[in-house]
Amino acid sequence: MSSPSIPKILLIDDDADESLLLPLESAKRATVRTLHPNEVEPSDLREADLVLVDYGLDRWPERDNLPQLCLRPVDGLALSALLRRHARRYDEASPTAFAIYTGQIETIASPLPPENRLHALAALTNLEWVFSKGTPGDTQTLDQIAVLAESVTRLPPRWANGDAPGATALDELCGLLAVAGTEELSARLRQEVEDALPPIHELSQWSHGLAVLRWLLQRVFPYPCFLWPISSLAARLRIEWPAIADALRDGMPLRRALIGTEYAGILRGFSGLRWWRASVELWLWDNLAGQASNDDAVYDFVCRTVEVTLPRSSPNRRPLVCLNRDFEPSPQFSSIDDAVRIRPDGWPSYAEQAWVTLQSAIAEPQLGAIVMQEDRERIRK
Repeated sequence: MSSPSIPKILLIDDDADESLLLPLESAKRATVRTLHPNEVEPSDLREADLVLVDYGLDRWPERDNLPQLCLRPVDGLALSALLRRHARRYDEASPTAFAIYTGQIETIASPLPPENRLHALAALTNLEWVFSKGTPGDTQTLDQIAVLAESVTRLPPRWANGDAPGATALDELCGLLAVAGTEELSARLRQEVEDALPPIHELSQWSHGLAVLRWLLQRVFPYPCFLWPISSLAARLRIEWPAIADALRDGMPLRRALIGTEYAGILRGFSGLRWWRASVELWLWDNLAGQASNDDAVYDFVCRTVEVTLPRSSPNRRPLVCLNRDFEPSPQFSSIDDAVRIRPDGWPSYAEQAWVTLQSAIAEPQLGAIVMQEDRERIRK
């Protein structure tokens, strides 16, 4: 992929603390402009790659004094919807992503648990993402904002629609995702990407490619599918999750060994590191051949690679990643004998099976209610 231009971020806030975003400008990761809602002009939307809108717009007397209800967007969600439709009018311009930037995540999210359901909240509110205002120096949120803004600048000006010879929409998407490897591996990765139902035809044409960013943010990164989060990688390598996190730091032997399997495409780093599932499996096969499914062989190989004995997963035979009551991956693995399958709302068909521990399904009614029919008898015993 070509290097992106420095993205332009527009912050719309009735009482902005501009110091929160200053580090992005200092690091030359973005240019940031802050405006009160009264000051926004069409040109501001046209030029912005990412628009951040405050949720609580309480200091806006010009709006509050209007008698017409339809001219009074009640909060940042309503204002974002209005501005998105205005930005949509500039078809010749580059796409503009929208996100809420607020210290009131809990208010917006209720009754969803906000910590790990931001992807669901963004989807429900027609946004690319919902960011929580932190304090000056909150590097995690700033990194996410910068990554999203940079990714908008990487979107192609026009998506292939199949009407002309040349690259297909899937080709363009795989370029954005940095699909690489041998011909056989690339073909497998492409197939897994396509199986995950990317919106690369009518929806990407209509949304100027923003649908692809949403797909990654809201339908791929939150789930174990063709891209694995660290919890899935740890389970596959038969290593305890906290221990493998240290082994995957920059420059460490395991990180170097897995470099060809690490996701390096658009939005990289937004939700932590990710690894191509098929690439990891091929890496194990290339090094272990017929022993790639042998728990002992996999564990011993990983320890030899890092040149240190890492804590082995518990259980050490086919550990499962289970979800907790907030649908977060639990740091403690489980065995298939101590787990049941669930069907959470919105869980994609292309994602790997979701599991919870048998104990959690019995103790937590909201988890017991979504246990798959075939496993329900086990929670009644």
